[in-house]
Amino acid sequence: MEIQVLNNELVSQIAAGEVIERPASVVKELVENAIDAGAGKITIRVEGHGLRLIEVADDGEGIRFEELELAVTRHATSKLASLEDLYHIHSLGFRGEALASIASVARLQLISRNAQAETGGEIQVDGGKVTALRPVGVPQGTVARVANLFFNVPPRMAFLKSPTTEKSRINDLVFRYGLAYPSVRWQLFQDNKPVLQTSGRGDRREILAELYGVAVSHDLIEVSFQENDYQISGYISPAQITRSNRREITVFVNGRWVLDGGLTAALMQAYGHLLPPQRYPLAVLFINMDPLAVDVNVHPAKAEVRFRDSGQVFTTVQRAIRRAFMAFSPVGDANQTSALHGGRTSGTIAGTTNTIDPAWTLARLMRDETNQPLTGTEPARTVDPATGEVSFIADGMDLLRYIGKMRDRYILAEAPDGLYLIDGCAAWERILYERLLQYYDEKRDQTAERAATFDIANSEGFDEWLPVFKRLDIHMETFGPTTIRVRRTPDILTIEDVQLVMTQVMQELPGASRLLTVEEKMEWLLARIVYWAGSRYGTDENMPSPADLLSQLQVCRSPRITPSGKATMIHLSLDLLTRQFDH
Repeated sequence: MEIQVLNNELVSQIAAGEVIERPASVVKELVENAIDAGAGKITIRVEGHGLRLIEVADDGEGIRFEELELAVTRHATSKLASLEDLYHIHSLGFRGEALASIASVARLQLISRNAQAETGGEIQVDGGKVTALRPVGVPQGTVARVANLFFNVPPRMAFLKSPTTEKSRINDLVFRYGLAYPSVRWQLFQDNKPVLQTSGRGDRREILAELYGVAVSHDLIEVSFQENDYQISGYISPAQITRSNRREITVFVNGRWVLDGGLTAALMQAYGHLLPPQRYPLAVLFINMDPLAVDVNVHPAKAEVRFRDSGQVFTTVQRAIRRAFMAFSPVGDANQTSALHGGRTSGTIAGTTNTIDPAWTLARLMRDETNQPLTGTEPARTVDPATGEVSFIADGMDLLRYIGKMRDRYILAEAPDGLYLIDGCAAWERILYERLLQYYDEKRDQTAERAATFDIANSEGFDEWLPVFKRLDIHMETFGPTTIRVRRTPDILTIEDVQLVMTQVMQELPGASRLLTVEEKMEWLLARIVYWAGSRYGTDENMPSPADLLSQLQVCRSPRITPSGKATMIHLSLDLLTRQFDH
C-alpha cells in the first residue's frame, strides 16, 4: 500500500475519535469552553442520553460573529499565541480541537454574541461541513447545540454503554465540575427533568448534598492545606464511609478534572490501615500549583497530566490528607442528626470551640524541631464531698462525671448533654499515642531497660525494620539466627506492653511491606504499638482507674478518636433518652 496524505475529513474523524469518545465527552468540552469564557451561569440540557441532543448555554464572553467559522476550525484557539504560552496554561481548553471534533461527528449549531458586539451570529456545521452562517440578535453568551451525535459514524455507537450508564456519566461530570466551580450557577436537565440546580453562592456542601445525600455530606471532612507552592482543598470521607471502587475519588488539578493513579495512591496510603480491605474512600480534592509544575499537554482529552516533581506532589497530598484526618475527632452519637451545613472541618471539632492543631502528626514531629510540644496540664477536677465522685472540666468538652464501669473495659460518664459510654481500650490507645508523640517531640530519651527476647523466624524482612524501631527509641539486638532481644524502650511502655506488642507486631510486619518510606513505616508501627498496648486496658491492676483515665483522655488533642480512626466514646443525648422513654 502506498503512503499518502490523509484527507481533511478522515483527519477530523481520527481527531474526533481521540477527543469525543461518548456523549459525556461532548458535555465536558462544551462546559470547559463555558468556564474559560467566564460564565456565571451554565445550563446543560440532554435528550436521549446525549445522542439526540446536548445543549450547553452560558452567559460568558461570547464569540464575535466574524470568528464563528474560525471557532469550528481545527487548531484554532484564543487561548494560546506562542510556544511559551503552552507552559503557562491557565485555561481548561487550549488545543483548539473540541468544536471541530464535535462538528465532525454530529450536527453542531453555535449561537453566540460577544460582550463588545451589538449583534451575534449563528453557524451550523453538519459532519464537518458548514451549512449556515448568519448574523442574529441574541443575548451575550453562547449556546452550543449538538444533535444526532455519531450520525455519520454508526460503528461508534456500538461502543457506548447503556442509556442509563451514559446519562450517569454526564451527571457525574456536571456534578464534579459544579464542585470545582461552586460560584457558577449550574443547571442540568435530562429529558426535560431537572437533575442539578445550584445557587452559585460558592457553597460546595450544597452540591455535595446533591451528589452524596445530606447525611453523607454532613460527615465529610474538609481538607484545607497549603505548603510552598501547593494549595490543597476539598473533602474526604471518614474511615467508616467507603465505597467498593475508586469511582468516588475525584481530583482536580488547577481546575481541571484529571485521572491520575499516583494521586489516588497517595490518597489511599494517607488512609493507611483505616480502610477495610478492598474498600475506598469518597474524596473530592482540588490541587492548585504553579502551571509550570504541571504539563497538561499529554492526553488528547486532557484527562491526564504530568507533574514536574511527581514525588513532591505525592507526599504533599499525603500530608494534606493525614493532617485533615488527624485533626478530625468525631463523637459517636447514637442519635446524630444531619444538617446540610453541619459538616466537620479539619482543625475544629464539630459542635465545640476546641481548636486542634492540624499539623499534629508524627511525620511533622519527627522533622520539625520548631513544633511546640503538648502542654501536659491536667484538667480542672472537682470532687463531690458527699459521694466522692470525681468530675473533670476539659477544654472543648462538656463536664464529665464518672458513674461506673462494666466488665473492666467500658466506662459510663454523665454530662449536661447526656451520657457518654467510653471504650477504655480505645481511650487508653489514644492516651498512649499522644504521650509517645509528646515523648518524641520533646526528645526526652527517657528509656527503660528491658530484657525480652522474641522469635523472628516468621518475620520476613525484619532487618529493614530495625532502623524504624530505633527511630521510635525501641532498641534491639540480634540474639541468635532467629531471635532478637529488646534492650530499651520508652519508659511510657511497660514490660507487659512490650511483650504483647512485639509478639503481635512481629506477625504483622510482612503485611506492611507495601509501605515504602521510613516515615510511613514509623506511622504504621506507632499506630500498631499503641493499638496492642491499649488493648491491655482492664487486664492489669497497675492501669489507670476509670476516673484517672477520663482525666487523661480529656487533655488529649483528639480525645474522641483513636489513631486508627475508631471512636473512643458514644454519646446518648438527652433528646434521645427522652424520646425512648417518653411514650
